[in-house]
Amino acid sequence: MGALAGRKGEIIQIDGKIVVTSGSDLTGKILPHDTNEQAFLFASGQVTKWQDISVPSDMNQSQLEAFLLEEAKRLGLSTEQPFVFRLQGHYPELHWHVVTGKKPHPITEQTGSHTTSAKNIL
Repeated sequence: MGALAGRKGEIIQIDGKIVVTSGSDLTGKILPHDTNEQAFLFASGQVTKWQDISVPSDMNQSQLEAFLLEEAKRLGLSTEQPFVFRLQGHYPELHWHVVTGKKPHPITEQTGSHTTSAKNIL
C-alpha cells in the first residue's frame, strides 16, 4: 500500500490486484488502474505461506492491534519491526482514509475518508 505521486490518492495491491483511489468522493470510488501512475511511497511484503489464526471475537481497533501484537510475539515474530498480516472475512462495510493533499472539507474536516461496501474493492 502507498501514496500516489503528487498526493493524488492511494494505491493498494492485494494478491497481485492493484486498487487505486483518488479520495475524490466519500463513497470510496475505485479507479481503473493506470499503468502510468506512480507511487510516491509504497510498502509491500511477500509471504510464501500464510499462518491461519482465528480472531476470537469482534474487536475495536485498539483491541485488534493488541491481539495482532500478541499473536506475532507468540509466533516468534519481531514486533520491533513492521510485519505483514492480512485479515480475511466478510465485512459489510469498510472505513478507510485516503490522503489527497487537499485541505479538509469545511464541514466534515475530512480529506478523503471513505465508507464503502468492502465488496466494491476487489
